[in-house]
Amino acid sequence: MKALILKRYGKPLVLEEANERPPLPHEVKIKTAYAGVSFTDIIIQKGYYQYQRQNHTLPLIPGFEASGTVEAIGENVKNLDVGDNVLVMQRFGCMSERIITSENLITKLSPHVDLKWAASIPVNFFTAYHALNNIVKIFPGSEILVTSAAGGVGGMILQLAGSRHDIMALVGHEEKREYTLKLGAREAFTYEKFSTSKKFDVILTSSGAKLQKYTNCLKQNGKLIVYGLHSLVPQTKSNIISSLFNYLRLSKINLPDMINRNITVSGFNIIKLSESSKEYLAAKKFLTDKLISEGRPSAHTISVFDAAEHQKAFEYLDSGKSCGKVLLKF
Repeated sequence: MKALILKRYGKPLVLEEANERPPLPHEVKIKTAYAGVSFTDIIIQKGYYQYQRQNHTLPLIPGFEASGTVEAIGENVKNLDVGDNVLVMQRFGCMSERIITSENLITKLSPHVDLKWAASIPVNFFTAYHALNNIVKIFPGSEILVTSAAGGVGGMILQLAGSRHDIMALVGHEEKREYTLKLGAREAFTYEKFSTSKKFDVILTSSGAKLQKYTNCLKQNGKLIVYGLHSLVPQTKSNIISSLFNYLRLSKINLPDMINRNITVSGFNIIKLSESSKEYLAAKKFLTDKLISEGRPSAHTISVFDAAEHQKAFEYLDSGKSCGKVLLKF
């Protein structure tokens, strides 16, 4: 089988033959249709993701999510059969023509579900659902600010929450405003045109930059949820200094102010959410019972690159010009 392999940090992945084995009794072998590309994959490739460095040595097949068809099952697998369409979310190994994984990391799909759409869901959905439902209480009709709203997770937040809340979207480029309005935002602005006089019940951001600015935009009893540190990752060697500067400028927690204003600041890493946790199981149940059975949300843009063009896919996502989800086709 062919797989995308990271051999050296800071270098492009290499598409080449990799070892293949039969599944163990509790495992499933999947023939991959599409694999998702997330910003975390870019961080891993560049060598900035400490979790991956600490837990998995190189060479490494990256990739957190994929869709495909069950090709073989272990003798103890009970709920899947050969030929079933599935999606998978795991900590690595999805950027490959074949994936071997545990049954509990797989979600079975109905035959009518499009595999391209399915592959665009897992990481963005679990991140968005966890932020909206498992971190803090968000009351119906809340005024919410979503940064990076045209991205994969931001767009998923809009789709999941747009009908229940009053959402303002922030985007990096003027041409992305209309896209976020289609996904569920009530209004959208570029960062340059955003007025800090507006106050929000909840702010969701994927960047570690300007946290104090966003904290100041919270109402009394407001909540700030941080699900990424995009601003701290250098895009090129030339802007490592600016990323370091952003790190040094990270907001320090002002506990007396938080208590006085009764505000909450929370952060999380979805990859560290255990598949046996109540939070993960609740999200997976909603994914199965609602999104997959009803085939929604379906409004986000999906950009597909052939696996051999993986570097173009990574560069496109890293450029800030993409909307929605980027996939690799195997």
